Formats: sequence, C-alpha cells, structure tokens
Amino acid sequence: MRRSDRLAFAVFASVGIALAAPAQAQEAGQQTFRVCSDPNNLPFSNEAQQGFENKLADLIAGELGQKVTYDWHAQRRGFVRETLKAKQCDVVMGIPSRSTC
Repeated sequence: MRRSDRLAFAVFASVGIALAAPAQAQEAGQQTFRVCSDPNNLPFSNEAQQGFENKLADLIAGELGQKVTYDWHAQRRGFVRETLKAKQCDVVMGIPSRSTC
C-alpha cells in the first residue's frame, strides 16, 4: 500500500470513528470532546496540536459545539486498552472503527 493510500485510509477511518463515538458524549450532555492521542507522532498528532488528526478533532468538536481535551499517551502496546477501553476518552482519531483490540 502506498503512503498516500495509507494516509487517505487513516483520514477516512478517523472521521468515521469520530462521527460515531461522540454520540454517547452528546447524549450525556458532555461539553468536551475527549481525544486520546500520541503527543509525538507527526504528521498525525503532537502536543502542540500541529498534526492532521488534531485538526480533524478540532473540526468535529466545533460541529458538536464542544471543546477538545486531550489525554496524551504514546501509541505503544496497550494504547487502546489503556485509553479508549478504559474510558479515558471518547475517540482515538487514528484507529479504524472495526478494531479487534
């Protein structure tokens, strides 16, 4: 798979997850869009919020009328288990929605 194909897949997967996951947060009246992300993973994300996943999170939160908050974790073994499954966040922007984690 070419780099551009992987990048396109990551963008579409991120948007799909981000649109599906926040429904629970909206139903609960939550005012923040909680994102788990890697603090040093450009071009995807970083703590300075310069990555394209950071920009996608901003766009989605804006549409939901919410503020983005981050829970920073290095994307290593156990990342999804320790973040998304532990309910530390509403979404992980770069994980496909049909994950078997």
